[in-house]
Amino acid sequence: MTFRGKAAHSARPWQGENAIHKAGALLTRLRDRPPTEVCFGDLIYREVISATMAQGGSARNVIPDRFVVNLNFRFGPGRSLEAAQQVIRELVGDTAEVSFVDFAPSGDIPRDNPLLERLRRSCQLEEQAKQAWTDVARLSTAGIAAINFGPGENAQAHQPRESTSIALLEEGDALLRKLISA
Repeated sequence: MTFRGKAAHSARPWQGENAIHKAGALLTRLRDRPPTEVCFGDLIYREVISATMAQGGSARNVIPDRFVVNLNFRFGPGRSLEAAQQVIRELVGDTAEVSFVDFAPSGDIPRDNPLLERLRRSCQLEEQAKQAWTDVARLSTAGIAAINFGPGENAQAHQPRESTSIALLEEGDALLRKLISA
């Protein structure tokens, strides 16, 4: 989203229009917007829209004439890219210019896939919704059935000390061996 204003000296802000301030109401709505639960079969996804990057201003003493905010919309299966874009357009309305620079669909759920059923049966695994975009979505668009499976600690994703435990690696290895021998 790009908010437009008019540059001025910060000693005389009334001579300009602060583009950063124009973003305030929308940023507050985003902060206060709860996740939207979306059911896909018995799986629950939480659709969320987050501001992930912001840039504006040219100097510490200048009222900014431009403020750009990146929005990231994580949406559940069944929502098209076009429908997701419409949600953003409706959220922003006429408060800012909207342009879409990156598109990533949600992944399909291959519920009737025989290999997935074998994994469920042999490993006694409970299906869970994956609250993140992964290459499963890219494979889905190519017509390749895929799931997310493997060790990891979601709460550590994209953090400086991201890791997983040896115990989770060993558990993943044991489950794969069980699947192969089933």
